[in-house]
Amino acid sequence: MVIAVPEGDTLEVLHKGTVLLIRLQDVDAPEMGQPYGAQAKALMASLALGKTARIITTGTPQPGILQKAKIALSSGLNPSHELLKAGLGWWDRAAAPDDDSLWKLEREARIERRGLWEDADPIPPWEWRKGF
Repeated sequence: MVIAVPEGDTLEVLHKGTVLLIRLQDVDAPEMGQPYGAQAKALMASLALGKTARIITTGTPQPGILQKAKIALSSGLNPSHELLKAGLGWWDRAAAPDDDSLWKLEREARIERRGLWEDADPIPPWEWRKGF
C-alpha cells in the first residue's frame, strides 16, 4: 500500500508492517525545489496514494534504504509512463536503455511541449542536484 509520496519519483510503501522507500527505476522526476517538482509529486500522489502497488526489483527492499524499482499500481497504470506522458520526468537511459516505450513517451511530451518541456532548456534533476 502506498502511504506517502515524498517526491514525484519516490513512494513510501507499507509492506507487512514495514515502510519501504521506493524510487522509480526508469524515470527521474524534477526535485521538489526545482520547477515542475511539485506538479510531478501531485501527479504521483493522485495516481498512487492509498493504492496497492507491486514492487519489481532485483534485490530485497530494506527499511530506511532508498531502493530503485519498477512499480505497477493496482489500477493497472504504470507511474513511470504517466510521468513521462505528462512531461514531468526524464527517461533514465542508464537504468532502462532498451525500453522503447519510455523513449517514445518522453519524445511525444517533448514534441508537444507538455509539462517541463514547455521550458526552452529544462534542467535535468541530476544536474540540479549538482548545483548546475
